[in-house]
Amino acid sequence: MIRAWIDTHRLLAGAILALAMISIATGLHLSTSEGHAGAQPSPTAPSAPAPAPVLPSTAPDTRVDESAHALTAPDFARHAADLLFTWDTTTGDRDVIVEQVLAVADPTGVETPGLVTDLETYLPDDVWWDRLRQYRAAQWFDIETAAVPKEWTDAKTRGATDGLPSGTTAVTVAGTVHRAGYVAGELETASADLVLTVFVACTDDDCAVLRLGAPGAVLDRERLR
Repeated sequence: MIRAWIDTHRLLAGAILALAMISIATGLHLSTSEGHAGAQPSPTAPSAPAPAPVLPSTAPDTRVDESAHALTAPDFARHAADLLFTWDTTTGDRDVIVEQVLAVADPTGVETPGLVTDLETYLPDDVWWDRLRQYRAAQWFDIETAAVPKEWTDAKTRGATDGLPSGTTAVTVAGTVHRAGYVAGELETASADLVLTVFVACTDDDCAVLRLGAPGAVLDRERLR
């Protein structure tokens, strides 16, 4: 049932995220939609090179600190979200983001094809990445909460999670995505609230990210009936 939930809401993912971000970004000429549904940025690159936007000093640390306490599913879901949503077009390519998320993916490879599809929903494609690079765009995710929803516990009790990898847990991650870049030499920014479900599997020694739910389509009782 959980797997069916993921597949059903995957079809709506691009549209949901695009609508959330376009309303903020249109006036800034910075597309924060992921894929082809977004507002088109100006085709003209800045006339003179602008300094690269600098991620804020409070930008999330994408390393997992395992020294203080045992790694939990919410800890790892937060880490996976940081890897996915924190990037800078002036210092890397989108393929690097994909690779760093896949590096902490299902070690058996069974869930990897689905995860790759999920990543395509959240990341700009190559054409959009090149356009965003014209504006030296950078993005980061201020995560406010990462928690296992009560609905997940209820679903496990009903057997709705049967068939998923051992140790699988759903975590709802919520916060604000920020994007910054230069238009005609002036720094402009956009931001939008984002909530998603991250499915992770943890053992006594490690965790892995399995799949990503669609933007905004978090687990709730109605969707799991």
